[in-house]
Amino acid sequence: MKNNLYIITGGSNGFGKSLVLNLIAKNHTVISISRSSIELKSFLNNSAVNNSAVKNSVVKNKKLIQIKIDFTKKFQNQLNKILTRTILKLNKADFENIILINNAAVIGPIDQIQELDEYDIIQHNQINLNTPIIMSQIFLKIFKKVKNSKLIIQITSGAALSPIIGWSMYCSSKAGLNMFNAVMAEQFKNDKSFKCIGYSPGIMDTNMQENIRSVNLKQFPDLSDFKKYKKEKKLRHPDVVALDLLNKISHFSKIKSGFIYRVG
Repeated sequence: MKNNLYIITGGSNGFGKSLVLNLIAKNHTVISISRSSIELKSFLNNSAVNNSAVKNSVVKNKKLIQIKIDFTKKFQNQLNKILTRTILKLNKADFENIILINNAAVIGPIDQIQELDEYDIIQHNQINLNTPIIMSQIFLKIFKKVKNSKLIIQITSGAALSPIIGWSMYCSSKAGLNMFNAVMAEQFKNDKSFKCIGYSPGIMDTNMQENIRSVNLKQFPDLSDFKKYKKEKKLRHPDVVALDLLNKISHFSKIKSGFIYRVG
């Protein structure tokens, strides 16, 4: 049985890390692109990766390839070269699908619009909007002539559809990403081997939620609601969400390009 090749941004923490661990557990090949690397002990001690053969592949760097990139800086040329060399070493015939998951994102700056700093605004858009756009472009160029089925997944948010005070940057960057993905789906609507979708993971128990709870009420009027989510254990574990996403994309023919899927 053929497996898939996954390219994941922000794969060393939170939801991205859960995706990587669960994909490795299913014996897929993963290229994780992030500022930091997942430590080897995360795989050796993770209950999801309980197959000794899979763990051995990870140790020998056969199933997991980690590329360190800082998305806050210009990265297109550097990553394009690294990723092209990496892909050339893989046998693309081994994979049924090739999938890019644009997961890397930040929630901040969280504040009233008039209090936002220019540098923080630029950095936010660089990570949340520019990075997935550039990653999608790199993916399309590298795999243009590849016959495998190809899928791009943009990790979006319900905040793209709801104006939330304090989240002006996050709401607008995710809304922008949704529209970019809609245009991409329209551009490639006649290409049966390519699809692109959005996926909204809902609220998860990750560092992003910790960052939200660390601000004050003036910066974020809905703060008490998010503290309550944690206290009342309403935050989903990222492993649960990762498995939900992987289940939704398990049959390429059933995926609706341009659609935004939601957890649950």
